[in-house]
Amino acid sequence: MKIVTASFGDYFSKNWGDLWSECVTQDPLYGTCNLNYYKAYWRTRSFIDLSFVVASPTQPILGVLLTVNRDDNGLCQLSAYGQPIHFLENSKVTDKDRKQAYKLLKQKLKETFEQEAPNQIIYRDYLERGKLSPLSKMLMDMGAKAEPVFIQMIDLYRETSLIRSDLNKTYKWNVNWGEKNLDIQILDNSNVVDKDIEEFRCLHVAAAGRETRSKDSWRAQFEMVQNNEAFIVFGRLSDRLVTAALFSFSRDVCVYGVSASDRELFDKPLSHILLWRAICTAKNLGCSSFECGEVFFLEQTIPAPEKKVLGISRFKRNFGGDISQRLSVVWSTNINANKKIIR
Repeated sequence: MKIVTASFGDYFSKNWGDLWSECVTQDPLYGTCNLNYYKAYWRTRSFIDLSFVVASPTQPILGVLLTVNRDDNGLCQLSAYGQPIHFLENSKVTDKDRKQAYKLLKQKLKETFEQEAPNQIIYRDYLERGKLSPLSKMLMDMGAKAEPVFIQMIDLYRETSLIRSDLNKTYKWNVNWGEKNLDIQILDNSNVVDKDIEEFRCLHVAAAGRETRSKDSWRAQFEMVQNNEAFIVFGRLSDRLVTAALFSFSRDVCVYGVSASDRELFDKPLSHILLWRAICTAKNLGCSSFECGEVFFLEQTIPAPEKKVLGISRFKRNFGGDISQRLSVVWSTNINANKKIIR
């Protein structure tokens, strides 16, 4: 059994790809083109790829998508291009191989932590099969703080009519308004062109009142659609683009990415039809679930979530579905000043 690092190039990519294909749930935000988007989005950060796979002679067993970056003050963060570290595990291996792989995982992480001396490590555990991942256990043994994260999920195995019946009564009306008044277009790898993403970018700039991110990040999102990692939903009113949204997807899951709407039409329910059409598109693509995104409750955090955040959470919940739990695991020198990196 050996460790294959990102420095192995194509050999690492093959092992990671094989592991990705075997994992229980493929999070689309960690697809190849989605990661290129985050690299472009955090263009002021210099990331070094420290990812690795633990592989037996016949197959990859587990893998960690891991990068390191330091800010202008020298503070060091371990993440996955600004997102939480991503951990994959092959469920089709023997207990003996898994235990050996865990030992190599701990050894490799210990070496990395000692070499990089991070100030912060961020990881999100999907709690597959209701259990903590070995990476969570290692970080929590170091003193990492773990907090629940709640995600609004829609089961796409259900009939479309049943999914629609779960919509809040007002939202059903809003979706009907969009179907009657907006010209909806789905853009995917079969029909997207350069001018589409530029039109989306201009709408986003107008809605935000400024350029919030680089053109390279928009180009990366265009490539996400081209490479079948995302699709875009456009809504036009009298031939004018007034609302748009991008959704990332994988074999299993579809996730909301970014949206924008004409601020002069905020009195109209523009976004409801986009989300509904995205749900239908994801179901047609064969996805098993649709993530509306993270939701918050009144006294969930200290300080309590802002009124705007709670309003967005209600919007997501009113589209139906159930709430799934994940775990945010964060190790930080701010809360672990006197603790060792790993035992």
